[in-house]
Amino acid sequence: MILDRSHIKWAAGCALIAAASTAHYSRYAAGEPSGPSGGTFEGLCYGVTASGLILFAASLSARRRFPGWLVGTGQHWLKAHIWISMLALPVVLFHSGLRVSGTMATLLVLLLAVVSASGIFGLVLQRFLPERMMVQCPTETVYEQIDQVLLKLREEARLSVEAAVGAFPDSLPSTVVAELRGGGMPASTSLADLKPGSLPLVDFYVNHLKPYLADLPSGLTDARARATHFEHVRRHVLSSLHPTLDDLASICHERSQLERQRRLHLWLHGWLFVHVPLSMLLVVLMCAHAVQALRF
Repeated sequence: MILDRSHIKWAAGCALIAAASTAHYSRYAAGEPSGPSGGTFEGLCYGVTASGLILFAASLSARRRFPGWLVGTGQHWLKAHIWISMLALPVVLFHSGLRVSGTMATLLVLLLAVVSASGIFGLVLQRFLPERMMVQCPTETVYEQIDQVLLKLREEARLSVEAAVGAFPDSLPSTVVAELRGGGMPASTSLADLKPGSLPLVDFYVNHLKPYLADLPSGLTDARARATHFEHVRRHVLSSLHPTLDDLASICHERSQLERQRRLHLWLHGWLFVHVPLSMLLVVLMCAHAVQALRF
């Protein structure tokens, strides 16, 4: 949800209501002999109004779950949710007489503040993260399809290496890896059919690239380390294998973009796992507070 010119009417309307409520509260507080409180007629009116505002804001969940039940578009409901939620906090404070006393009242005010803050945080994220995602993830794909794209990249990488060097085992014996990285040429029957000079590429794929593409611990997570690995392999393989390395580097780059997209997507929507449950808790405690006030 982007804050644009279409929000001006909502913002102006809520600002006028807040200003009128503040002016009314000032006159009410000045003329109340025992001071403003939630037990006076005006205080009860503020309480009922605040409850209505909070319940209306919470009804956005019902609007999303049953879109055919309520009038108005989803965008209109979301705008109303944003601005009416912001209006609820001062009305709650006016209901309490700007004094918070008692465990339940304190908990309600704190909970409303946290819910409001998490909502504002979510608005900020949704304002800036999509643009950042477009810049940092130009190959952005549908979030739900990221795992399928990663599977395709893993298969593409393996086929690219096989096409360049021939069939190779899924893992290399530790003795072979040690000899290879020590500069020697291991004598292994399982590697006999490989193209000459291709062992460094196979070692790189099996022990670094393959785990990286499978979301396993790998030294290729960092971009600088990834570039260093590729440069090292490039120096130790035949020049005829350089195009294959270029293909693998492109696959790695796409893999890193998908991971960045997944991380930004988590930030973009993860705040809801705080905002929504706390909003529901706020509604439950508010109803309990109202029942308690009516009983006593």
